[in-house]
Amino acid sequence: MTGPDEYSAVVDNNAYTNLMARENLSAAAEGLELLHRTDPDSYDRLVTRLHIEPDEPAEWCRAAERMFVPYDERSGVLLQDEHFLNRKPWDFQHTPVDNYPLLLHYHPLNIYRHQVIKQTDVVLATFLAGDRFTLDEKRRVFEYYDPLTTGDSSLSSCVQSVMAAEVGDLQAAYDYFLLSAAVDLANLAGNVSDGIHVASCGGSGWRSSTASPGCATATAAICASALACPPTGRACASGSSAGVAAWRSRCAPTRRPSGCSTAPPCRSSATGSASRSPRMSR
Repeated sequence: MTGPDEYSAVVDNNAYTNLMARENLSAAAEGLELLHRTDPDSYDRLVTRLHIEPDEPAEWCRAAERMFVPYDERSGVLLQDEHFLNRKPWDFQHTPVDNYPLLLHYHPLNIYRHQVIKQTDVVLATFLAGDRFTLDEKRRVFEYYDPLTTGDSSLSSCVQSVMAAEVGDLQAAYDYFLLSAAVDLANLAGNVSDGIHVASCGGSGWRSSTASPGCATATAAICASALACPPTGRACASGSSAGVAAWRSRCAPTRRPSGCSTAPPCRSSATGSASRSPRMSR
């Protein structure tokens, strides 16, 4: 199977996929039981139309409970897939910045053999199934996988921003928010004429809408900066591009404004900040 991360294709037991399957099986059983209690007539019509047998919901629950989710006891984090740790870490230190996105410069079979992530995978799972994880578990997942994530997809930085804020790494949250906002505003991929990156736009919009007034004011400044200072040099659809690095060094604020809230109001916040900062210029 292949989860959200397209740099780890054809794997066994992708954690995101198994977690989402578990969530869907549980939700289906719970929804059917709720319908049975609250609207028996609609329940009868539904089970007839879908040919649901009486014992099926219990089977869904058993399958959800027994779903295998790979976990490493030593590091205390979910494994992106069953054999993720068997692969060699990618040599980020000796990868030229112009070689991002990796998929344009390296054969897929080379990429698949390494610990390197195109876009958030396990981190995305801890967001979508957030009530299944403690704050410490989310923090460990973020700190483990974020340094391995290239951001070679515009789908990644908005999720990284949300989860960085939740685990208390406010500088990373702000940096990733800048990047997700700039994908279209600064035309980082050089293809806005073909249409906006809807997922990145929606994610950055959601993050902005749940921020404090101080952060909203800063967002307006970011937009003006991005429009006035498009990236120079070769740009690609990645936060790793030389164009992104040039834009960020010339135009983007280097610190978050003091008015930014620690996390969206509907999610947990944490005190303190991790010492690691995201690789925005890879």
